[in-house]
Amino acid sequence: MQAPQQLHAGAEGGKKRKRDDDDEQKVTKRRAQPELQQYHELINILVGPAEHLFQIHKEKLCSKSKYFSAALKNDWIEARRQQVKLPEITTEAFQHYFNWVYSNTVYTEPAVHISPEHSAKIHILYIDMYTMAQYLQDIPFCNAVMDCFIDFSRVSGNAPQAEVCQYIERTAPHERLRQCVVDMLVWRVDAEWFIKDLEAWPQAMINQMFKVLMLDPNRELEDRTCLKRRKMVYHEKMEGHEGQRLRIHVRA
Repeated sequence: MQAPQQLHAGAEGGKKRKRDDDDEQKVTKRRAQPELQQYHELINILVGPAEHLFQIHKEKLCSKSKYFSAALKNDWIEARRQQVKLPEITTEAFQHYFNWVYSNTVYTEPAVHISPEHSAKIHILYIDMYTMAQYLQDIPFCNAVMDCFIDFSRVSGNAPQAEVCQYIERTAPHERLRQCVVDMLVWRVDAEWFIKDLEAWPQAMINQMFKVLMLDPNRELEDRTCLKRRKMVYHEKMEGHEGQRLRIHVRA
């Protein structure tokens, strides 16, 4: 049996984190070994413009993602080549998906004592992960990322900034992540902070915020803020995944 592999260049700062995670990864591999004995077929996934290579067991991949389940049917060219290209997806986002496929867990970084600049990078990573989850049609992963996004914003105390909302525009107005960010901006941020850089905010987001305020101007803050509401309000409906647990692990 071949083991799954991550054959890509590490992200910046990856070496430092790798030392911290070595023991955890070894434990995960030992625990996963008996389960992986039943899987034999590896698929090559080429991610991003540079085509970083990941090798993942086909059965595991198809059990998670409706996209891969369809793309790897025998009559598709991807199935014959045992290879799928994902040029629009970032390597860092897919690294998280690789971990998810084998552990059903999203590994996150601590959110305390973090600068607004670094916070923006993490928000953007979560948006990349969320849009990837939508593309791959893996709703449990989508909801796990949503939980990470909300928890990170709550613990760090940093709301999504204007540059983050430029990325949010890639999502449809009705999507849950976008609705969550609109609620954050309407009910949690300081008005002076928002207005001083008003021109930097996407007009579509401002329009959506205006609608929220006009349609429900008298609603109490505690009723509307996404940080007080149950996170499941922002979850996508998981048909066929009822009862599946979403696990999030924060690295020490």
